[in-house]
Amino acid sequence: MKKDYSPIILFIIVVLFMFTSKMIFAGNGKLTGRVIDESTGEALPSANVIITHRILSNGKETSLAAPIGSSTDLDGYYVILNVPVGNYIVKASMVGYTSITQKGINVSSDRTINIDFELPTTSIEIEQITVLAEKEIIKDDVSATQEIISTDRIDEMPVLRVDEFISRLKGIELTSGSDGVGLSIRGGSIRETDVRLDGLSLQDPRSENSYLGFNSSTIEEVQVLTGGFEAKYGYIRSGLLNVSTKKGERERFTVTLKANVTPAGQKRFFESSPYSDDSWIYRVFAGEYAMNGTVGDTTVPEDLRFFTGWSDPRSGGKDGRGLDSLQKLQLWKLQHPQYPVANKPEYYIEGAITGPIPGESIPLWGDFAKHTTFMVGGRYQNSQFAFPLGPRSNYNYVDWNGQLKLTTTLPNNMRLSVNGMLATINSVTGGLTANYGGSLTDASSSFSYLSSTEASVRQQARLLNGNFKSSLFNLSRLQFLEQKYMVGGIKFTNPVSENAFYTLEFQVGHTYQELEPFAMDTSNASNYVYFETDEGETKRFNVPNYGSPNASTNFGFDLLGTFEMFGGLQRIDSSSSTVFNLKGDLTMQLGRHNQVEAGFSARLHDIFVYSGTWLQAEKSFTPDTWQYYNAYPLEAAFYAQDKLEFEGMILNVGARFELFSPNKRGFQVSHPLDDDYRKLLSDIYNNLPGEAFSYERWEAYRKVLEDPPGWPREENKIQFNISPRLGVAFPISSSSKMYFNYGHYYQRPALSFMYNSYIVQGGVTVPTPDLDMPRTVSYEFGYEQILWWDMLLNVTAYYKDVSNTPLGRQYVSYYGDNNVTEYTPDAFSDTRGLEIRFARNVGRFVTFNAMAEYVLASWGQTGLGRVYENRLEARDSEIRSANVVTTEARPKANINLSFHTPYDFGPEWLGVNWFGGLFANFFFEWRDGGEQLFNPEETNPKDYIYVDRVNYWNVDFRGSKAFTTSLGSLEFILTISNLFDNKFLTVGNMSQDQYKDYKESLKLPHEEGENKGSDKWGEYDKEHIDVGWWKFPLFLNTRKVTFGVKLSL
Repeated sequence: MKKDYSPIILFIIVVLFMFTSKMIFAGNGKLTGRVIDESTGEALPSANVIITHRILSNGKETSLAAPIGSSTDLDGYYVILNVPVGNYIVKASMVGYTSITQKGINVSSDRTINIDFELPTTSIEIEQITVLAEKEIIKDDVSATQEIISTDRIDEMPVLRVDEFISRLKGIELTSGSDGVGLSIRGGSIRETDVRLDGLSLQDPRSENSYLGFNSSTIEEVQVLTGGFEAKYGYIRSGLLNVSTKKGERERFTVTLKANVTPAGQKRFFESSPYSDDSWIYRVFAGEYAMNGTVGDTTVPEDLRFFTGWSDPRSGGKDGRGLDSLQKLQLWKLQHPQYPVANKPEYYIEGAITGPIPGESIPLWGDFAKHTTFMVGGRYQNSQFAFPLGPRSNYNYVDWNGQLKLTTTLPNNMRLSVNGMLATINSVTGGLTANYGGSLTDASSSFSYLSSTEASVRQQARLLNGNFKSSLFNLSRLQFLEQKYMVGGIKFTNPVSENAFYTLEFQVGHTYQELEPFAMDTSNASNYVYFETDEGETKRFNVPNYGSPNASTNFGFDLLGTFEMFGGLQRIDSSSSTVFNLKGDLTMQLGRHNQVEAGFSARLHDIFVYSGTWLQAEKSFTPDTWQYYNAYPLEAAFYAQDKLEFEGMILNVGARFELFSPNKRGFQVSHPLDDDYRKLLSDIYNNLPGEAFSYERWEAYRKVLEDPPGWPREENKIQFNISPRLGVAFPISSSSKMYFNYGHYYQRPALSFMYNSYIVQGGVTVPTPDLDMPRTVSYEFGYEQILWWDMLLNVTAYYKDVSNTPLGRQYVSYYGDNNVTEYTPDAFSDTRGLEIRFARNVGRFVTFNAMAEYVLASWGQTGLGRVYENRLEARDSEIRSANVVTTEARPKANINLSFHTPYDFGPEWLGVNWFGGLFANFFFEWRDGGEQLFNPEETNPKDYIYVDRVNYWNVDFRGSKAFTTSLGSLEFILTISNLFDNKFLTVGNMSQDQYKDYKESLKLPHEEGENKGSDKWGEYDKEHIDVGWWKFPLFLNTRKVTFGVKLSL
């Protein structure tokens, strides 16, 4: 039975917001250092070091409601633990000495920031000295690859979404495919990366894909971890994004509003629309060739020379029978709508307000309000698909969310915190079934959806590739998709002393996915079009405008039998997931050198899956294509780690102890196979009430599936794993360091392997809840060096060994009439990579980041693919082919070059610094094209011929001018994607004949005579190269201009 926790969760969050709150700190930082006498160099014990103010993103200073601080020990050292992420002012003072204040101390997640003070003796003339802290270039305490991203850096990049910015960092790619939409880090799948918003996981427990619609106006910083992870981080294997959001201040309100608009009329492909009057399709069937046809006309594309014209009494097939030529033309136009392309503007709007909670004078409420601040934020995106795909009337992607954070200071610096977010995505499915590493395809589910990112544009073009006749007008091949996310949490932080604190945290996350087919009700008369003929009134389906008749998966064609009008895989999904997470952490500073952390976590999932498809002329509940179950997997962990800091050397050492219980008994699969596996369909399903494939029979059958009669069972298997973690960073000189990390990372198998059942005649695929957890063993070595002009060089090499990936293993009975498949951890892979970063992040007028990477990946399989009861049939066919494949190395690089002027730069005229606050950001990317196998039909690899592909390059631009006043700033923005309107050919989107003609037209180095030349795979702009007439899915991502404004108060 489906359980909807949404009202309960919303009620809990609202109550917590009203009565208790404080921000959820995600991986806070630490300040440490030494206070000495400036003249003697001797330590100053009992000096006070206090964080007094926070510096906001607009540069304004605001005092802390509860200053955070510590005092120095006998040797002059101090430690301040649990400092929230932010930019601060820190003051050191002592009786008899002049206080020193350092500005611009930037504290980041999990970082140790060293700040030393040299106090001069008291002078009557000088009461306090203020200095600007030096910008940190090398992060001495970091022993793994990570990026700390501020909102300023995000704002300056020519992107509109935060996830697009993240994808431009080294080792990260924003993908859109069968697994869904997400971030692939160092070759890992998107489910191996988690996104945490102030500590709240944004992963959907069912698909393990994370919500990526961040509101940049609420962000303080983003910590991106792509290397080794400390022991406190679990349930991930490739990457982690820790997003820390802003907090309100008691002294003032702040308002941030960003609005970007992409005007209508900007296509995402280069060629003219195939739905326009001048396209060959409409010219032939509805234009100058409509009545007399194209047979024998060599000026018409060969694909369209079959048409005899509407005046031919034989044209029109069954649908055209009885219609005159004009009626046939009318019906053809109705069946082939001229869908609009890029006819609406796109909107990207986000904003945030922070400040004190009002109502200090109100009884009861006032005591809460005077200690509380808030942050509320919202984001809305409405963007067009590149192509008119799917049933949404506007062919658009809508993504919105809302966030709320309340911050209360409790006595003795204790903190009680609540944070939450609601989000919704409305789109259409990506046309792909859910796929898990190639070893399981779940045709009943889809986690992929269409959006407006460049990766999604490429995915949309792939949906239109190949035979254009099958995909151009059929809207019902994709389904309506809605995804909802609701997350919230409460966290208690108690500083038991200056050197120790503990936290307790409870989190709830709820996600919901709804898929609906675009179905026509054939009993509704308004879903037909009517014609008057000599034989009376006749009617035809009004397709594709009203969807697939009765949700049929069978394909239906137009009156010429040429273009698909409806049909294809239809899906329904009404599934939900809820996760309850309890966490506790203890952090202690032991002496000057050891920061010890220990903690536990336990999370229980309540997952309800109700999804299905059918291969029928109408919606049907076939037992082999529907899933219905509840799952309650439990994960728990305990960790302990020590961060040893000694004379510049950092040693992070720890271990994570993990428990996983699927809370489901498995099934025994071995020869001889139990006959009850076969009988489930043949004897039980076929004798249940109702007709075959009816809902009545399905409703009875799904109760049987909860515990299939007679299937031999095993006990619930609880797994224990130990994950060692090690990280070392040590200075080589004052301007360089080396680091190394190593770790084991486990993650539960995908739900479909553990809980899905597939039953067909004579065959069963059983759930395999006792699968070993997939494991990644990671090694990383890095080197950093400060070069001239404060430029940083970082070189990183890594290796990832992945094992225990599931594959199916089929047990075949003696006569082959009872076959049972279970999953075994028999697939493996490894990834080797080299990353280089060259950056200058600090500069008055110029900053830049340059990155390059080189990756090789291999994968294969082992074990038995089949196990035969009849050993005479087994022979060598049981053992899997190793099937080891190594990818081609394709280096890529990018450079982000930013020019900017200070806000007060240049002369002032009419009260405005016209040359100040100017920003110009160029992002250049390059990818090696690699090689293309020219003759894959050859069976002997020695005869293979490879040709060079065209390299890819692109430049994006963002320019802006900011005007500042005492109240705030107003910035006008211009963003241009593909600044030079580069045009690249996507050969893979050609039709089969088009591909053949293109291949034959190339003049390549290995050929002889007239065919010999220097062409590269992907070239198109030479007279002899034949690309064909069907071009619009071949040239993608044209120049795109967006106008924006940002208001900060």
